[in-house]
Amino acid sequence: MQNEIKKLLLLAITAIILITAQIPKAASSTLNFTVATDKNQYGLGETVNMTGNLTSNSTPVEDALIAIEVRDPEDIPFIFRTRPTGNLTGGNWPLNFTQLFPSDSQGNPKYSFEKGSFLYIFFTVKNFDTISHPVIICITLYDPSGAPIGSRYPISTTLDANSSKSVFFLATMIPDSAAEGTATIYANAYSAFPKDGGFPYCPEKMVTFQITESGTSSKSTFTLESNGPIDGAFELTFKIPSGEAKIGNYTIYASSYYQETLVTVNATFEVILIGDINGDGQVNIFDAIALSKSFGYSEGDPNYNPDADLNSDKIINILDAIMFSKHFGEKAA
Repeated sequence: MQNEIKKLLLLAITAIILITAQIPKAASSTLNFTVATDKNQYGLGETVNMTGNLTSNSTPVEDALIAIEVRDPEDIPFIFRTRPTGNLTGGNWPLNFTQLFPSDSQGNPKYSFEKGSFLYIFFTVKNFDTISHPVIICITLYDPSGAPIGSRYPISTTLDANSSKSVFFLATMIPDSAAEGTATIYANAYSAFPKDGGFPYCPEKMVTFQITESGTSSKSTFTLESNGPIDGAFELTFKIPSGEAKIGNYTIYASSYYQETLVTVNATFEVILIGDINGDGQVNIFDAIALSKSFGYSEGDPNYNPDADLNSDKIINILDAIMFSKHFGEKAA
């Protein structure tokens, strides 16, 4: 009897081994993630063009979200954005925004702000999932020129399943240096800061408002930004503020969570003060004097000043003077 049982067990084990051997094994996925800017250095007022790609086993990933955080030379958040790698319309997101609007100090919707006035923001984020999730809300404001005028993270909390959180907070004072016209609020829900490997729960939400001298009101509704370029690529543009900006190295932190795999990548670019020949943090008459002293001289001449050679063509001439005039009056924050 025992021998029969042993034979049956042996047959069963053999059958399991044969069946298991016939099941195809899933190939491991290799994610490749890149991010880069079109230049290594930018002057005040210049536009940063950022691009990147996400591929899986060399195949473009066209249904992912990319969290992007840029920090300034003092490690302070400069922008937060979320970019799609393809068409994500109609996705089911575990967390999402149900409300987002600029407001007055009482929490009432307001869509026009004068320079020097205070901008408040009201939003509601909801957890549609059946489990709780940690979440940090990161918000960035762009003025009409595309230059960031403030990045905030008003809440960092845990949202229980099927619960929501509404927040009303003071976002910024509209600076006098901001351009007039249509400005934009971008709101993002992350699992943590992208710097720390946080990933997006949903596409970013955006709402527009007006920066004016008169405060004329015009209503806008918040929308979902869910479509990106094809072939697993993503793009992002923004301007370095033209009035004042911090000089030095800015760090890009990008992350994505795709098919239960977290991928991150970093990159850097530098903001310089073009025309600051004497290095005092501003472009003024003293720099103009320094430029004039080297005007007409080329590399190898005793009076050649490489700091006055603004276009780096080894000669200081009218082209450097034109470039200098474009940046006259700028200064570091």
